[in-house]
Amino acid sequence: MIIDWASLATTVLVGFLCIYILHRIANARFASYKERLNRDRMRAVAGWLKAMASRDRPPSNHRWRAIFSWESPKTCDICGKNIYVAGETWRRKALAAILIPSRAERQQQGCECVICSQVAHFYCAHRHAHRVPCRWDFTDYPPNHRWLRGNLMVEGMNCQVCYKPCDSEDDYRCVMCRRFVHAGKCREKIGPECDLGPLGFACLKPACFVDIPNSTSRARTQSDVDGTLSPRDSTHCSTPLVVEPVEPATTKWSITKFSLGLYKLLETARGRRKSSTPMVASPSVADPPVVTPSFTVSREACIACDTTSPVLCFINPRSGGLQGRRVRDMLYGTLHPRQVVDVTKAGQPRAALLSFSSIADTLRVLVCGGDGTVGWILGELEAVYGAEQLSKVPVSVMPMGTGNDLSAILGCGREMDLSEVSMRTAMAARPEGRLQRLDRWNVKFDYYRSHNRIKRSLSAPRLYGEFVEDEDYTAGLDSALQVLSPETEDKVVINYLDIGAAARIAGQFHHHRETFPELFTTRFENKVRYGELGFADFLVEEPVSLKDVSLLCDGVPVQLPCNGDLADIIIVNIPSFAGAVDLWGSTSPHSRGYRRQRIDDGIIEVVAVSSLFHLGKVQVGLSSPYAVCQGKEITLSLSTGARLPAQLDGEPYSLLGPCELTVSRKDDALMVER
Repeated sequence: MIIDWASLATTVLVGFLCIYILHRIANARFASYKERLNRDRMRAVAGWLKAMASRDRPPSNHRWRAIFSWESPKTCDICGKNIYVAGETWRRKALAAILIPSRAERQQQGCECVICSQVAHFYCAHRHAHRVPCRWDFTDYPPNHRWLRGNLMVEGMNCQVCYKPCDSEDDYRCVMCRRFVHAGKCREKIGPECDLGPLGFACLKPACFVDIPNSTSRARTQSDVDGTLSPRDSTHCSTPLVVEPVEPATTKWSITKFSLGLYKLLETARGRRKSSTPMVASPSVADPPVVTPSFTVSREACIACDTTSPVLCFINPRSGGLQGRRVRDMLYGTLHPRQVVDVTKAGQPRAALLSFSSIADTLRVLVCGGDGTVGWILGELEAVYGAEQLSKVPVSVMPMGTGNDLSAILGCGREMDLSEVSMRTAMAARPEGRLQRLDRWNVKFDYYRSHNRIKRSLSAPRLYGEFVEDEDYTAGLDSALQVLSPETEDKVVINYLDIGAAARIAGQFHHHRETFPELFTTRFENKVRYGELGFADFLVEEPVSLKDVSLLCDGVPVQLPCNGDLADIIIVNIPSFAGAVDLWGSTSPHSRGYRRQRIDDGIIEVVAVSSLFHLGKVQVGLSSPYAVCQGKEITLSLSTGARLPAQLDGEPYSLLGPCELTVSRKDDALMVER
C-alpha cells in the first residue's frame, strides 16, 4: 500500500486549520455572550442604584460596590439582617434567560464599601448609610479605633492582642486600620488611638484636609467662573467654555456637591433655560465672565501635617487588562481616598495635584499603569508644579501595562502580583532604592499643508491675471505663503519614538484593545494578540517604506542604512523596546565608536531595521538593528505627502507628510530605582 504523504499532510494541515478556526469562532461567541450577560447584569444593578440615588437621602462618603458572591455569610452592618447571596441569583436568572431580579431580591442583595469594607443591603446603603460613617468621616486627631462586630472579611486573621484566630461573629474589626480583636478582655487591652494600619506613615489623616471658606470661593468664582461648570471644566479649561444663556433677572449662584470633596458651581434660573443658541464666553462679554485656565473649585485642600512621607497614587483602571480596578479598590482601603486618583475621571490628574500643592516639597508619587500613563503623569507634574519641582518629586512605578519597558529598567519588573500592592506602596512612600534621573524629550512636529492647495493658491491669480488688479495678485501670493506656513504640534516622550512597521502593529493592537477589552485581560494574552497581529501584518499588509525620510543629527546629515530602504526607524531613550529588546546595546556600540546608552546623559540614540522580518529576528535575538546615530538633537524630515504610522511611548500616532519633526531634550524627572 502506497501512502500519499503529501495528501496526508495537506489533510492534517487543513484539519488543524479548521479546528483552529472553529475554536476562535467559539471563543468569540462565548466572549460576546459573556460581555452581553455582564452588560445586562450591570445595567440592571446600575438602574437600581440610580433609582435609589435619585431619592432624597443624607450624604455619605461610602463607595459602594455590588458584590455577586460571598466567601462566608454576611450580615448588614446597618440593619443587622442577613445579606442575600446575589451571585446565586444572577446565575439562576442567567440560566433562565431572565436577568432582572425582583424588587425583594434587589433589596436583599449586598454591596461593600471599598474604603471601609462595611457591607450592607442595596436599600440600606442608599437610604441609611449615614448611620455607619465611612472610614474618613471621622475627623478626630489623632484618629481612634472604630470597632464593628462580625463580618470578618479575611479568614485566618489573628487577634491583635493574643494572636489567636478570630473566627467568631462576636469578634471585632476596626474600619480604620482593618485589624481584628476578640471581644472581652482583648478588646479592653487595645488603646483608643489608631495608627491607620501598616501604611499609616504614608496615609494622610482626615485633619490634613480643611474646608475652603465659602466667602473666598464665592468671591473668586463670581469673578472667574461663568455659567454651568461641569466636573471636567471645574479643574481645567484650556478652551473657551460653551455655556447656555439664561434669563439675567432670575439668575442666582449656588454650589452643588459632587462625589467626594468636589463641588460644582451652578448658575440656576427660575425660568426655562434657553438651549437653542449656545454662546461662547469671551472677554468682550460683560455679564458672563471668562473661565481662567487651571482653575479648580474644590471643597477641601490638603495642608501640611505630621505625615512624613505622603504618597499620591495615580491609577489607570484600564491598564493591564483592567487589573487597575482591583488595585484601585485595594488602595482605597489602605490610604486616604483623596490619595488614590483615578486618571480616567473628569479633571484628573490635575485636580489632585492642585489639591496637594501645599505639600509638594515632601510629596511622593506612585503611578500604577503602563508607560503611557507614566509619561502623562510626568507631564501633568510639570504643568502644575513646574520643571524645577518635577526634578524634585520622586516618582515610583507599579507596572500594569503590556510592555512596561520603563518599569523594567528601573528594577520594578514587567508585571505585578496583587499581593504586592501594599509592599510596593510602602516602598513608594519610603523608597529603599536610589533615585535616578530620567531625560524627557520634546518632539516638535512641523506640518506643511498639501501641495495641491499650494498650487491652486499660486496658479489662480496668474490664470485670471487680466481680470484682477495688482493688489489682488499680491493677496493671492500672501494666501499662498500662509498655506506654506507650518502647523506645529509638541509631544513629550520618555521611552522611544517609533516610525514604521512596528508602529502600525502597535496601532492595530491599541484599536483592538479599545474595542474588545475583555479579550486583553492578562499580559500573556496581550503578547499572544500582539503576535497574531504582527503575523497577519507580515502576510497581508504592504511593507512600510521610509525612502522619503531624511535624517539630521546635531545639524549634520546622516546616511541611512540600506540606501534608505528601511521599514522602521526607532529613536530610543531607554535600553528596552517592545517588552525586552535592548536595541542599542545589541548593536555593539563600543566597537562603532558610540557611547554607552544612558537615560540621564542628555543624548538619544537612533536605530533602524530593514523589514518586519528583520525586526522579528531582532526581538528573538537572532539579529541586531542598524545603529544610525547618537546625538543631542535629531531632525527627521518626510518630503512627500505620505502617511506613516508612528508611536510615542506605545501610544499610536499618525505622521502625515510633508512634515519635519525635531527631537530635543526638554528636562528630566526624578524616578525611584529599586
